[in-house]
Amino acid sequence: MQKFLAFIIVLLMLFTTDTTFAQEEEDAAAKLAIEMVGPNNQHFITSELVQYIFEESKGIYLPRFAQKQKELGTEVERDDLQAGDVVFFQGSSLMSGVYIENGRFVIVTSDGITERNLDTSKYWSDVYVGAKRYSEEDFTVDDPAAQLALDRVGENHEDFITSELVQFIYTESKNLSLPRSASDQWLLGESVEQE
Repeated sequence: MQKFLAFIIVLLMLFTTDTTFAQEEEDAAAKLAIEMVGPNNQHFITSELVQYIFEESKGIYLPRFAQKQKELGTEVERDDLQAGDVVFFQGSSLMSGVYIENGRFVIVTSDGITERNLDTSKYWSDVYVGAKRYSEEDFTVDDPAAQLALDRVGENHEDFITSELVQFIYTESKNLSLPRSASDQWLLGESVEQE
């Protein structure tokens, strides 16, 4: 009977694991953020850390600055935060960090890349201004040239200059031959209004 009870207890322990830990481990951005806690050898500002984490862990290319990051994605209520959400704080400038779970988040401070807690720190709770959730679907586009350009973000293995990249993108995605120089490309195109 004791062996049977021990077996039942072990099974219960296996199947009732902490879902918070499981959710944290499932989100690649939260996992990478935790791994990066320590010295800020790359000299990231808060939003550059978030940009790096999302690019490396999810292939999502966020803007460099927190203000632009906050304009994208889906708004998330504080009570609905999940691992991998981006949290925003208003200090002398807008700052961003990666939410982990249970109030914990990773952000760049004067101490380096640090873990802080939104629920237990009066300072961070007072300067919290919102959160966003990003998914790959938020960053897909219908235009093949735009999608190819997004796919090519990263290392410039071909040593393209800007106009050569534009020329390559249009040739590959739309079978459209553009001149090499930007000034000649400008003359061929139509003016469009920025949204």
